[in-house]
Amino acid sequence: FHEAISREESSVYTEGIIIEEFRRGFMLKGRLLRPAMVKVSAGPGPKKAPLHGEKFTDQPISNSGVDADAPPQEGLTGDS
Repeated sequence: FHEAISREESSVYTEGIIIEEFRRGFMLKGRLLRPAMVKVSAGPGPKKAPLHGEKFTDQPISNSGVDADAPPQEGLTGDS
């Protein structure tokens, strides 16, 4: 017996599965003394929306037009 006090989206667990126990529950001679306090999976969440101006795709991003062997251009390395 348990009391769900939290829900969390999870791509690993289906909806309704206990994924964490915060406080253990107790029974004595078949009688519930204290229910366990648990976190329950809400199942997989919705797919995240694309950022403004981007198109959503399940395809990998292509590196076409980029020469991986070329040295980085000055000012474009991201180093501060």
